[in-house]
Amino acid sequence: MVPRKGFLKGGRLELAPFTAVTLNDVLIRHYSVGGDLNFYLTDVFSIGIEGQYFVKELSERESLVGLQYNRVPTMNRYKYAAAFNFGYVPGYGKFTIFNKYIWHWDFFVNAGVGMVWSEIIPRIVGEQKFQSMNLAPDFAIGTRFFLNDWLTLSFALRDYVFNDKFEPLDRKRGEAIEDVKSRAQGELVNNVMFSVALGFYLPTSFQYRTPR
Repeated sequence: MVPRKGFLKGGRLELAPFTAVTLNDVLIRHYSVGGDLNFYLTDVFSIGIEGQYFVKELSERESLVGLQYNRVPTMNRYKYAAAFNFGYVPGYGKFTIFNKYIWHWDFFVNAGVGMVWSEIIPRIVGEQKFQSMNLAPDFAIGTRFFLNDWLTLSFALRDYVFNDKFEPLDRKRGEAIEDVKSRAQGELVNNVMFSVALGFYLPTSFQYRTPR
């Protein structure tokens, strides 16, 4: 007899706290903590919201740029992000462990749109900063492992695309921050992140509505 799917999501709410790290910026790294709240319309389609808070860390290469080229790089830090997303599960499978346990998993993609709040890191220490609120389409691809009837572990690559505003290269010391912001340089950014999440599902159990 072929076993049924080990986990049903349709009609359930998923609360998924996650932690993530940026992958594609060699000068500054961002860590984040956040969460997804998704409602599954069916077993494969979902809608939800996402939010996260960022913490920055300057890399060793950032300090080397100044030493080697006698220049201070232009960088921004991210502060917060929020998004509204749609989710789809195109594939599902299972595998055995030690020929005894069966683990179920699926493959998911998400896409949506949200906002990313960023803040310049002034090249001159002590100068004023300005923040930007940037429209950001987002995309994610990942896999989810089902641990029991209400708990999952997932891994994903997330990409946030937005036009960020950077400190102008010709900023003068003591220049009014309003003038600095008016001359901000726009640049398209792809913020690629790797995330790990735990998913908690409500209700905590499910029931099959169709015969085998």
